[in-house]
Amino acid sequence: MIDMGFTTLAIAERVGHESIDIIYHYAHLFPTRQVEMADKLDSLKNEKGA
Repeated sequence: MIDMGFTTLAIAERVGHESIDIIYHYAHLFPTRQVEMADKLDSLKNEKGA
């Protein structure tokens, strides 16, 4: 679900976890997500600054 773009909060709610902490336990499986997020934010910043 993380690869599909769902937030950790949405995933936790969907699978019935009381806390998103369990989702963060598996965050190491998706190391490229931080890079993708940074790239997208940079892109948006550059579009607005142009």
